[in-house]
Amino acid sequence: MERSFYEELRYRGFEPKGLPRLKDLIAMAQGSGSVKIYACSTTIEAMGISREAILEGCPIVGAATFLAKHGKTGSKVLIF
Repeated sequence: MERSFYEELRYRGFEPKGLPRLKDLIAMAQGSGSVKIYACSTTIEAMGISREAILEGCPIVGAATFLAKHGKTGSKVLIF
């Protein structure tokens, strides 16, 4: 069975000490109603991440689609 991104980090020894899990932080951000999180289609392909491993409620889009939706709206964008 394929590991999720977070599980892979834990497997490699990147277990955060005393911090919420990334999955929980994302859920809190999405629950605020003011944060939208997208997965980059090019990045997940390049990293070999399956589409099934992407968190539910996190659309997979390309850069052009993302910028068409949010590039001119005055939104604050954090990309990493």
